[in-house]
Amino acid sequence: MKNKVVACIPSKDSAWILKRTIPHLSKFCHKIIISDDGSTDETYEVCSQHSSVEYFKRPDRDHADRQGGLQRQEILERAYKHDPDYFFFLDADEMPSPDIIDWID
Repeated sequence: MKNKVVACIPSKDSAWILKRTIPHLSKFCHKIIISDDGSTDETYEVCSQHSSVEYFKRPDRDHADRQGGLQRQEILERAYKHDPDYFFFLDADEMPSPDIIDWID
């Protein structure tokens, strides 16, 4: 990859798909930041198996208060530390086309 890409993923109970998403993103992302918003599945265990993942768990709160914008801001603050050329925001269940590598380059 010519460009440094940091993937930014808000997540909750997404272990089932992160098992596929993380290896795919690892092919072209320098770092994958996972913001876990109160998962009760094995999201942490899945993330901890990959050196490219920076995992963080958000503080517990009333989940009726969605805080989607705040969650994305928290991810972005962490992503800036990696000095990327691009931020790649996606949901945990999104699988980008393999053509994205050529498009980013």
